[in-house]
Parts: sequence; C-alpha cells; structure tokens
Amino acid sequence: MVPSPASRSRPAMRVITTSEYRFGRHAGQVVTDSVYPYAYWRELLDVFDEVVVLARVRDTRDERGGVAVEGEGVRVVATPDFRGAEGILALPRLVATARRLTRAPGAIILRAPGGLSTALHLALPRGRVYGVEVVGDPRESLSSGGVAMRSLRGLTARLLAHQIRGAAATRYVTEAHLQARYPPTPGTFTVAVSAVELPDALFDEPTPPARPGPALELAFVASLERPYKGLDVLLEALPRTRAPHRLDVVGDGALRPALEAQARALGLGERVRFLGRLEPGAPVIAFLRAHDALVVPSRTEGLPRVLLEGMATGLPCLATPVGGIPEILPTECLVPVGDSPTLARAIDELAADPPRRARLAAANRARARDFRRAERDRKLRAFYAAVRDATHAGR
Repeated sequence: MVPSPASRSRPAMRVITTSEYRFGRHAGQVVTDSVYPYAYWRELLDVFDEVVVLARVRDTRDERGGVAVEGEGVRVVATPDFRGAEGILALPRLVATARRLTRAPGAIILRAPGGLSTALHLALPRGRVYGVEVVGDPRESLSSGGVAMRSLRGLTARLLAHQIRGAAATRYVTEAHLQARYPPTPGTFTVAVSAVELPDALFDEPTPPARPGPALELAFVASLERPYKGLDVLLEALPRTRAPHRLDVVGDGALRPALEAQARALGLGERVRFLGRLEPGAPVIAFLRAHDALVVPSRTEGLPRVLLEGMATGLPCLATPVGGIPEILPTECLVPVGDSPTLARAIDELAADPPRRARLAAANRARARDFRRAERDRKLRAFYAAVRDATHAGR
C-alpha cells in the first residue's frame, strides 16, 4: 500500500542508514567509483534534515579519486573493514560502532541484507522504531561465495525475515519476488520501488536503431568487486559465438586483474575492452546508447540498476532469471545462470535478427516507463515519510 506522503509540517530529524558498498577515501574525502554518490543520499533530505551512512571505507590509490559521497547534510561513519566471512569476526566491533550512533534519537533505515544492516539492527535499543529496505535475497547472494559464505545462507535469511517482522515500514526493490520470500508484517507500510533514477526526459530521446549484424557491440556495466555479476560467464561465452561480437566492460574492482587475465587466456584480444569506471547517470546512459545490446549474466540480483537504464535507453537485453529480473524481462531474453554455451547462442540469435532486436527494444522502453523518476520519487518519499512518522509516534 502506498499512502500519500506525510505532511512536511512535522518536525524533521536525523536518519541513520547503512550501505554494504565499500567506499574509498581519497585526499581526505569519502568517494565512490560509481554507485551511491552524494546525489543518491541527498534524496533523503527531502524528508530528513541529516543523513548518516554506516559503511566500510578504505584508502584508494586511484589517482582520479572518485565521485563524492559526502556533502551538505550527508556524512559517512566508517566501520572496521571486512570482506566476506570476515564480517562474522568483525561483528562485535561493527555493533559497537553502530551503538554509539544510536544513542541519540532519530530515524533508522536498515538496507538489508548485509553485515552492516545486521550490526545496526543488533545495536538498536529494545523497542526502537526502524524501517527496512530489502534489496536482495541472502540465499542467492551468498551462493556464489566460498564454503564459509554458503554455510551462512540459512542464518542470514532468518535474520532478514526477523528484521522485516519488526519493521514499521518496508521497501522492496522488486514487485513481487522478494515479497513472496520475505513477506512484510500485515498492516505495516509497504512499497515496491527501485531507487534507480530514470529521468522522464530520457523517454523523449529516440530509440537507437537496430544496426545490421553479423557482430554486435555488447555492453556490460557492474562493479568488479565480487563474482556474482557473472562477467566470467560472459567472457567464456564469447569464444563460443559464431560471429566475432565485441564487448565493452565498464566497472572496476578487485577482480579486474583476474578477469583481464581470463580474457587474454581465452584469446579474445581486442574483442574485449576494460574501460574502468564511469560516473553514474548521463555518462552511463551515453555509453549504453553507443552499443547494440546489454548483457547482465548475474548469479544473483535484487533489481539491477543498469538493466533498467539499458531498457529505458532502448537496448535489447539478455539476463539471468534471478531476483526481480523475470518481473521486467520476457522469458525469451533470459538465460540460465552460469550457462556460457546458452548465452553464446542467445547472443548469436539476437545478432541474426535485427527486427527482433527492434521489437525487444521498444518493449523494454515501454516496460521501463513504469520506473520513470516522477513515480519513483513519489513512492520513495512516501516510504521515508512513513519511517519518519512512525519514529515520531514511537511505534
């Protein structure tokens, strides 16, 4: 249910939230390589007067620095760093950091699942009101990790369900997928809305024409920090295709050297270019418009930002049937997780049929209109206002 946003006549307040993304620190500033910049957090200032983000921060050696995360009204509180299963050992320190923040009054929004949302939840005094943003399924996201991470799937799923049961308001990034697995408490405020920004003006731009084959210019956009984005599967698919399709990779992270080595070992040569990071928004949209198709071979997802951006741009897209992806892409565009031979055939079939690409592009743009900014903003503000009002009421 999506009630109208609460009146702004109520007093504003600070909100504490979490991000599982690992930010960088460059020249004394907290920065990001692409996602969750200051503009993302600034949107909470429409309802709250200060935003505090609990997140991991590490020094970056990237001479370009990055995009600022902090700014007027938004600050990041750095936690002890950890990676993967190390979060279990770091949990007491994470809880201690979170507890210092929660001593003061204010609203709480857990961005779950994740180690930091769990730590913030454990740090809350009994009866403290909070909201939850459900951005993924831990049973899926931990499946691509090592043995230690996979062993935590059941526990983390139960923790997420527990956090949702106690929430005064819940936001899901999917329309039905995550809600079916982790249902909200009856009677509480619930909304389904992605945080992806699709400006209304984007839909006024023409759809890129479907260029004739035989080779496609493919796009891949994602962080290269963790393997669940599936770039390794896409690289394995390219040598299996009949036509010499080319791939441009936007993104950076710890896995980039290994993925570049994989591309060389597969003999892909100039067919694959690693372009590094791009600032979110217009630069990514311009990159997508210069390509023939977007490939999202993820092993797990909530609802990927770049998929909605690619659809809104007017690209045919190939993706895996994980998270909320089957809610927005037709079955003919879905390929099994980790199946490089099937992905190779799907790319060739797309290249061989320009009219089909044009049809899929038009359908994608029509579906993406449901996520245009004006509607997204209305729902997000309603969720933030519901958390604020519940915090004021103490319920």
